[in-house]
Amino acid sequence: MNLILAHCWREWRAQRFVLLSFLGLGCVCLTIVFTVVPADWWVDDGRGALALSWFVALGAFGVAGFAAPGLVTCEFGAKDDQFVRRLPGALRPAFAGKLLFLLLAALAMPLLGLLVGEGVLTALGRSWGDLWQVGWWEGELQPVLRWPWPVALGGAALLLAPWCWAFGSWLPRGRMALGAAILFAVLVGAGLVGVERQLPNVLAGQSPTAWLAFATVLGAGLAAWSWVRGRRGGGAVRSARFGAVALVTVLLVPLAWLGARAYRYCNPEANTAYLTHVHGSSADGRWLLASGAHDERWYGVPLRIDRDTGVAEQIGGFRDSFGRWLGLPGAYLGSAAQHWLHRRDDATTEVFDLATGRSSGPLAYDRQRKQLVLPPSLQAALDEDQARTTQCRTADGLPVWRAGGKLWFREADGTLTALEDPFDAEAVVVAAGHGLRRLGSNAAVLYDLTRRRLVPALGGKGRDRVESGLAVRGIWLLTLATGTRLRFDFADGSQEPLPELAGWQIVGLLDHDHVLLRSSGKGRLPLQVGSYRPSDRTVTTLLSHPTARDHVLLHELGGRDGGSLLPRDPAGRIWLRSGADTWFTVGPDQAVAERPAAWPRHHRFLQWLATDRALVLADGRLLEIDLASGQHSVRFPARAP
Repeated sequence: MNLILAHCWREWRAQRFVLLSFLGLGCVCLTIVFTVVPADWWVDDGRGALALSWFVALGAFGVAGFAAPGLVTCEFGAKDDQFVRRLPGALRPAFAGKLLFLLLAALAMPLLGLLVGEGVLTALGRSWGDLWQVGWWEGELQPVLRWPWPVALGGAALLLAPWCWAFGSWLPRGRMALGAAILFAVLVGAGLVGVERQLPNVLAGQSPTAWLAFATVLGAGLAAWSWVRGRRGGGAVRSARFGAVALVTVLLVPLAWLGARAYRYCNPEANTAYLTHVHGSSADGRWLLASGAHDERWYGVPLRIDRDTGVAEQIGGFRDSFGRWLGLPGAYLGSAAQHWLHRRDDATTEVFDLATGRSSGPLAYDRQRKQLVLPPSLQAALDEDQARTTQCRTADGLPVWRAGGKLWFREADGTLTALEDPFDAEAVVVAAGHGLRRLGSNAAVLYDLTRRRLVPALGGKGRDRVESGLAVRGIWLLTLATGTRLRFDFADGSQEPLPELAGWQIVGLLDHDHVLLRSSGKGRLPLQVGSYRPSDRTVTTLLSHPTARDHVLLHELGGRDGGSLLPRDPAGRIWLRSGADTWFTVGPDQAVAERPAAWPRHHRFLQWLATDRALVLADGRLLEIDLASGQHSVRFPARAP
């Protein structure tokens, strides 16, 4: 112990002049800076704490820049470092004494800077009382210590100190130890940033404190090995050789861990993956296209899941994307389809058959027509898929879809009628009752499926323009930018205001003759649900609930497909939710019933399996819910992890 203290005292005698000179000159410079800054600079909250933190950081900079490298450089005199070389048995006490000195310097230098900083601010008449602020801590309002950003710089400097010592023992006469440590830190940081950019959130959930502690201990251990073993009969070259081998050997462990984590990121276990999203399903609902990951914070890879067996297979990388555009820009379809557009990370595009699991192979792109070049057989299959899965319907319940620059109508006798597509190829078009509406334009562009022609330009410009509309058998309910509603009848071209809809919001098409309404009282009670028949302008109140709030009533369960009619369950009921736990159903006879809250609190509805049985995505799993009994069962993963 006496030998360790002797080496520690020897380091103090060798470095005291440099350390105290650096700290003194630095404090003088900071004093001059804070003396000449304008008085209004001190007005902002936190400026006193910021000024004081610079004095603390200055002491930390001295440890990394001078104290740690000096543990090596101070050994070199006129006879090189012969003193430690000829005492190989005393290398361990010498290292222990140097480590003790470094720890004491890391504690004393920032504290001395703090003491000087407080004295300077007191002399300047400035307060550092804003070093404390009131904030929440463990659920209570308590004073919290403020940590200005120079403190973080000082902390980083202290963490670099062991590495400065280690690299200093590798370099001739210990020169450029600080530069080598900074370069190493930059290289490691750049590598981690690169990995994070290539694999977003791959390091999510890791404790920075634990890794910083590991890096600090590793630096100290590397310094010990380079000094105790490297300096035994050799100089900087031997220390570098021993230290480099030790560094590479130790770094293999975190590199192997990171490699395994990256592999799991790109290749999760498909049958136990956490589902981050479900994009859609095949036309029969059996095959699901989803994104799954090993960790819920990671980007998911595309998976093809068999709903009935719970077996999944990976069909691409996490940068791949799937969509329903199918070479027809703007063709908005539902989430159930056999064919899906697959854009790979290498910029190639394919059509993926979700039902069979087969891919078309890379497809060419026609830049002039701005669409994919599809083989005739594949084009025919896609057209049939669109005809089968389209959500747009006429007043007679017959399907309508867009394909090949045409607007297709299936007639009552089964024949097809093709009209020129009234919208541009790139237009994003959605159903608007018995009509179509283009999204993204300043004024609404509407097409009537009953009259089979565009709605003439109505309203005016600015606040008088038509923003949206809903068609019911050739009668359009239009909404202006001001919120005013108009009734436009295609039969005679008449326009009339709709005062009977004051206080109501339109939810969607209840059936082919009625519109579903809800009250729009901005949270006022009671909640009201009603129906409206545009043909005779009749409003019928279906429900007046005494406690449910109207402003959170949502049209739920399958509404993302944007069909002509509101989505409904196999029994023909439309589901509505008010708040988190209050559910209502509107039946085919317009009877409204309150239902028990059998749904998970946070879920996404996927499809109906049968009456009162639904498939939902909740907590990364596919759950089958029996609404009659309230029981939940896991469909995927087949065995819950």
